[in-house]
Amino acid sequence: MAEIKEKAEELIEHATDYAETYYKLGMLKLTEKTSAAGSGIIAALILAILSIFVLLFIGMGLSWWIGGMLDSIMAGYFIVAGIYLVVILCIILMRKSVIDPFFRNFIVKKIYE
Repeated sequence: MAEIKEKAEELIEHATDYAETYYKLGMLKLTEKTSAAGSGIIAALILAILSIFVLLFIGMGLSWWIGGMLDSIMAGYFIVAGIYLVVILCIILMRKSVIDPFFRNFIVKKIYE
């Protein structure tokens, strides 16, 4: 009887160790995924900010160039604003069919990597 009790205590101890190890492994995986997602978000934000500056200066340069060709800087700015408006409308129209699924799939892939 003592032998069975001893084996049962060993089994409980091993199960407890297994549960602790499984919990720690889960926490490590969560930490890894969280840090990967956080670094991805930070990199995306930096890239977005730099892209905004690039678009800003390209837009200004294009406006001056078009304005110089038309002898009206103001017309150049309005034409570039119209180009930006067309791009924004295209993005809005393609949002549900192209853009949302792309980002959704990207995020799911990052989570399950």
